[in-house]
Amino acid sequence: MKSELKRKIYVQVNNIVNKMWSVRFLTILIILFVFMDLYLSGFCEDVKLMGENCNWGVLPFVQTSSYFMKLALLCIVYFYSNVPFMEKEELFFFIRLGRKKWGRRNLYYLIVSSLILTLCFVFISIIQILPVSHLSATWGEVYKTFALTGGQNLQFAVPYGVIDTYPPLVLMLITIGIDWLAFLFIGLLMYVVSLAGHRLVSCIIAAIAVFLPLLDARMGGTLVYYSPLSWVDCGNWRIGFNNNKPDLPYIYVALIFLDFILSIISQYQVRRMEWNTQDD
Repeated sequence: MKSELKRKIYVQVNNIVNKMWSVRFLTILIILFVFMDLYLSGFCEDVKLMGENCNWGVLPFVQTSSYFMKLALLCIVYFYSNVPFMEKEELFFFIRLGRKKWGRRNLYYLIVSSLILTLCFVFISIIQILPVSHLSATWGEVYKTFALTGGQNLQFAVPYGVIDTYPPLVLMLITIGIDWLAFLFIGLLMYVVSLAGHRLVSCIIAAIAVFLPLLDARMGGTLVYYSPLSWVDCGNWRIGFNNNKPDLPYIYVALIFLDFILSIISQYQVRRMEWNTQDD
């Protein structure tokens, strides 16, 4: 039993590594590293001017920049632009495993790859501010100052209500959870649409979901309850009694529900699909 379990785990891990390790993945890492450096270089300069060190938990605040998050989410769309993974070598697994197991194999990959992408965001953000940061259980004076007065070179917001409500570790864990579910939502959405139609259509629909928060901002925040990808911005969380924004239980339940429904739909579509080796 143990040897069989180890073999299955090895097969799944090998599948994930083979699919993730690609020019597409490396390109995304380079883009994220460069653009996060553009956003965090000014932050680091301001921290140096203050003569202080800051906590590692800067990622939730970088994600308050709508421009940065559009770029980051479009990178996720690009990463999943090869769904439903119907390259020629996949035909072997499709035939050998059968439709159900092949569909589950893809679901496992989407779940794990979205988590890995999330952790890449975390690690890149920590690396960028490493010279001016340290591990701490509190926010310290740096973030409080930025929240109250802003910074000379700061290109994103530090919501005071957020740092007043959540300690650094808790906020980072909440952000990781939301990012994971949001990235998984993009992957599953594109997977479902691609199974039913064309890869290009899935990219267009995912791009619309990415830019929906921009439309929401221009409409005065009326769509924030129905725009899942806007929830990666901690500035869109309800703090206190502001009913115009969703609270964390709503966000988590909604994302989990959407991911679950898309997973069920994808498994249903896999059972009905016909293999198509023609490139889109």
